[in-house]
Amino acid sequence: MSLSKKMISSVLAFSIISISSTNMFTQSSFAQEAQPQIAQYHLENNVVDENFVVVGIKYTDTTVEVKETKQGKETNLVEKETYIFKENKEKYAEMFPDHTTTTEILITNENEYFINDKKLSEEELNTPYSSDVTNDLSMKGTAMGVMTLGLESGGKQGLTYYTNRGLKPYDVYDFRAYPSANFFLEKAEGSVTFGSASASTHGSRLSDFKMYANVVASSKDGVDQGMVQLAASGVGYFAHVIIGMIGTSVAAYQVYKNSNAGLEAMRNAYNVIK
Repeated sequence: MSLSKKMISSVLAFSIISISSTNMFTQSSFAQEAQPQIAQYHLENNVVDENFVVVGIKYTDTTVEVKETKQGKETNLVEKETYIFKENKEKYAEMFPDHTTTTEILITNENEYFINDKKLSEEELNTPYSSDVTNDLSMKGTAMGVMTLGLESGGKQGLTYYTNRGLKPYDVYDFRAYPSANFFLEKAEGSVTFGSASASTHGSRLSDFKMYANVVASSKDGVDQGMVQLAASGVGYFAHVIIGMIGTSVAAYQVYKNSNAGLEAMRNAYNVIK
């Protein structure tokens, strides 16, 4: 992948502008007639470059169909992603083409969970959400593009993070990264990698790492925002509960999508510096 392609980010984590949902079948009709339950979700996300400049918007329109089968509860997601860019349309469109993806989630009669035929472990399913969702989200970790004591820092502490060392010529950054985390992006998993790099000698790798680290922070905020919306309804804070609600709750869908975006960004950042 070229440097220019890596330096532009388009992820579900950034700036969720609006979320809406519609339900084409009621719960009663679903239960009585075994009709599929269909929800439609709409998300809008900023597309930013490595300097946090918004260059466009990514639109995600998702249709979620939930139906009962002989195996159990099946949830099918069809996600259509389209992009609108402010400028350099041809350049960015080549990097980020419009596309459609499908995902199948199966919860069997034996209460086993599969995502695209991959079985989730008991540990994954029973991951709890431990953050205090009553706190101001702005206090949760370090968000992208923060200037601490006049020095640039970003990412999410404890997961993927960078900070300017503050030594002349002020282009040396310390970084730390893990390859993965739990479902709610609260606890890092795997072996940590850390070190330092100079922008003048490692500009390409450093720029890529900073971009991915900021995606991790934004994704974590997206997870927390979704959990705030779920808190009032008294939903149990476990991964299996959230996954099971994707077809009926836009907030659960937001948590799921930002979890995926954050985990992908963690892997990418880790691979840049490992």
